[in-house]
Amino acid sequence: MAAQQQLIDRLRKRLESDEPEQLKLLLAAQAAFAQYRDAECRLRTFESRNGSAFQAYWLSCLTERNRQRIADLQDLVDNP
Repeated sequence: MAAQQQLIDRLRKRLESDEPEQLKLLLAAQAAFAQYRDAECRLRTFESRNGSAFQAYWLSCLTERNRQRIADLQDLVDNP
């Protein structure tokens, strides 16, 4: 999550003075992403929720969703 937060911080710094409305949208999107990620991972790991491998599946799901979010945020940093 550190990489994700670093990208958010970079975007925040750039947008605070130049585009405050866009910063509000970014923060709202980030909050929505966290809700989506958790809901998606609950869905994807539902059948294993009582199994011994649940934690591994859960962490794998979170990792994959976070990787995609990092790529999306990097695109915003690279293409203002």
